[in-house]
Amino acid sequence: MRQGAVGHVRIVVRDGRRLVEKRMTDPVRHGTEVRALRALSGSGLPVPEIVAERPGSILMTLRPGRRLDWESAHVGDPLRELARAAWAAGRKDPHSAAALIDAYGAEPAAVRAWYPIHAAELWLWFAEAGPAEYLDRLTAELRAWPD
Repeated sequence: MRQGAVGHVRIVVRDGRRLVEKRMTDPVRHGTEVRALRALSGSGLPVPEIVAERPGSILMTLRPGRRLDWESAHVGDPLRELARAAWAAGRKDPHSAAALIDAYGAEPAAVRAWYPIHAAELWLWFAEAGPAEYLDRLTAELRAWPD
């Protein structure tokens, strides 16, 4: 099944262990994910352990919870992640975006400056991998975006 930003993910059983196999055709994203997982190994964060890795395929331990998009991992502006959450929340309820920004004590204009970036990233993701109905809805929202 398609998971993450660009990979195909499936559960496999090897030697009695339930593992995750992720396949990606983009070698840059593959390398980024491998480097991120290895860098965070032993950090105390709940990251999967790489069991085996070869070009195009990563076999890792299964972690509880929802799916992690490690192929896009990077060091960056913390406001970017707050903006991603606020923009997503604000698409459904503008008051929740404002409450989130306020709860973090962030400058609203600085957070909102990231919104066009997130909109573009989300549109590109839906164009490549997401369901068509979501792409159509997002396209309509972006066309109606205020100047």
